[in-house]
Amino acid sequence: MTCPYCALRVHFDYDSSMDHVYMDADPNDPKQVYSFYTGYCPSCQNVLIIKRNGQKVKAGKSNENIIEEDESSTDIVFPKTAIRQPLPADVPIQYVEDYNEAALLVGLSPKASAALSRRALQRLLHEHLHIKEKNLDQEMVLRHFW
Repeated sequence: MTCPYCALRVHFDYDSSMDHVYMDADPNDPKQVYSFYTGYCPSCQNVLIIKRNGQKVKAGKSNENIIEEDESSTDIVFPKTAIRQPLPADVPIQYVEDYNEAALLVGLSPKASAALSRRALQRLLHEHLHIKEKNLDQEMVLRHFW
């Protein structure tokens, strides 16, 4: 699995390293469950919430319910974001922060992400390139012919 924060491959030991909880997946099928795990990326230490599909099955001499999970159904439910490449190291921190915030919102609210992306672009044009026009469209036209 790839961490959505730092874009590095991570592996979790689902048996011991993560807190987890089970929840019924379908009221019409009491055997279907979701397993939710919380843990931290070993590289960047940001929190991740992971969901796996599972099924209750009877096992052992006592015929107790155990959960069998489908490893292929692993899905990151938080943060819900697209994986993106980190910006180059020479990009000023204020633009990196705006970019990262917009990227984190893409999966939750594409419109909010677009608004933050627009704000980041205008901030770059105003503060770094000193282009200040009536609207973004005019600023982009000026930038295009520089």
